[in-house]
Amino acid sequence: MVVPLLLLTGCSPAQVEEPAPPAPAGGSTAAPGLTRQQTIALGRDRTFRVEATTCTGDETGSGFVVGRRLVVTAANVVAGAQTVSVRGMRSGSLGTVIGIDHERDVALIRTKRDVGTGDPLTFAEHEPQPGDDIVAVGYPGGRPQTPTSGTVSRLHQSVDVEGRRLLDLVQFDADASPGTSGGPLLDLHGAVVGLTEGQDDSGADLSFAVSSRTARPLVAAWAASPSEVDPTRCRQKASTVDDRSGSADGPGIAYAIGQYYDNTNAAVKARDADPDESLSHYYAGYDMLSGRLRKHLGSFDDFRDDRLDVHYSRIRVLKVSQVDEVTDTAEVTFRRLQPAKGGDCTAFHYRVQMRVASGRWTLDDRTTFKDNGRDC
Repeated sequence: MVVPLLLLTGCSPAQVEEPAPPAPAGGSTAAPGLTRQQTIALGRDRTFRVEATTCTGDETGSGFVVGRRLVVTAANVVAGAQTVSVRGMRSGSLGTVIGIDHERDVALIRTKRDVGTGDPLTFAEHEPQPGDDIVAVGYPGGRPQTPTSGTVSRLHQSVDVEGRRLLDLVQFDADASPGTSGGPLLDLHGAVVGLTEGQDDSGADLSFAVSSRTARPLVAAWAASPSEVDPTRCRQKASTVDDRSGSADGPGIAYAIGQYYDNTNAAVKARDADPDESLSHYYAGYDMLSGRLRKHLGSFDDFRDDRLDVHYSRIRVLKVSQVDEVTDTAEVTFRRLQPAKGGDCTAFHYRVQMRVASGRWTLDDRTTFKDNGRDC
């Protein structure tokens, strides 16, 4: 997720250019000169949505391919991750962080499967200049991939972000909405001149990117000598859902489904002892539903009244299939006790349609399998 840029600190002193090591991967995609449309096409199949599940939730950002099974993203997207995955228009994969620099906000992911098509993107060998045309590619709010275009306005900028200062940033005027952090900023030669960082939250038309000369040596060093980052261990499981899908999207979908069922269980448990807490859990569960599914299930009061005395258990995600950039189907099984204590047990088997909205997975629709609703 893009971190809001809280305070502009103006221009930092110009720095002496130092030669950087070459990019870590194969053939160069840079070309003598491209149109905006050609630049967008170049970035399209090499830019991915990056999703990380953490102890407290789900984070989404963007990233791009720089080598075989190597995807660059922003450190803020994958910091504290339990699981990491990348997802594009045609392919996706689970991954492991093999290098991260929180101060410079750069990270490198090694994917389990090949992703992207064509040669990887390469970092520019020279700085862009004010006035140069650029194209930013990313997944704003986790929605479908969206390219934006603009120009470079200033170099060597500094901004303060959540108590730390990012240096040597490229300032540009294309949109950098939340969710685009870590995506490539391309010049019209098809080279990466920066990693999108975010935009000024004051309303000014100012966006920023970590410069290629900052990112390139870090990425080259990690590619040559990986420093694998261990998954974060949480005090308690982020979700009671058992993800058996083996899919790149499985962890994120399991977390979202868990938020729905876990909040419903918590609402029932707190109903008599703390009605206000119970109500807040019902709202949190209802919030995991898309507008379409809410319309199908009825009003919030209807939703709550149908779940006043139930308990869900043994929730499993068995299979996940990609439908399009922002939609998957998940085969889900679970058991329901009604009443919650000592009631009849019913086994359910659904195909749930999941859709990314505002940077997170939501339950969008559902259909039943033939064995749905049988006795446990």
